[in-house]
Amino acid sequence: MLTVILAAALILLAVSAACGGDDDSGGNSETPAEGTPVGDEETPESDAGASLDEYFTALEGIAAEREAELTDNVDDHNSQDFFGDPEGEYAALQVLLTRTGAAYELSAIQVANLDVPADLEDEHLALVTATGGRASIVSNLLADVVDAGNMSDANDVIDTYSPDIDEVDATLIDACVALQDIADENEIDVDLLCSND
Repeated sequence: MLTVILAAALILLAVSAACGGDDDSGGNSETPAEGTPVGDEETPESDAGASLDEYFTALEGIAAEREAELTDNVDDHNSQDFFGDPEGEYAALQVLLTRTGAAYELSAIQVANLDVPADLEDEHLALVTATGGRASIVSNLLADVVDAGNMSDANDVIDTYSPDIDEVDATLIDACVALQDIADENEIDVDLLCSND
């Protein structure tokens, strides 16, 4: 029963959402040397960021990588037999939370480093913030689980965190869905894995 409760709480953690310069002609009126690009030809590319297709394709890849890692982590944990071994279960829980936190932290960094289309900056920032928030709550949960000292008390810690996990889940899913809707509206065929539904 304990494993079932724990798996249900951890599946909440595994829901995927969750993502130059202008020419300055001021001091030189000379004709540019042959082969030198004119400033107006550079400005649009330097300010526009990635194309929508490039951005969403990269974001889909990050989401898929994170989802695969989270699924592997939960499957590996649930495949172990902890019957009569609360100490083993407690140790495995800490491993699972460590790996889960690392997956979200890496995902947040990868999303933050994407080249973003200029008109998606707000939605992108929301996804970065939400993904980072998921990494933070897992880190905090892990610290409190370690402090608990045993599996029974760790399970109480997980119960205490459940409302906060639900709130973080909702924020991350909302940020992801906002971007998925934009991709759909632009007929870009990607799946950002915003939920398990």
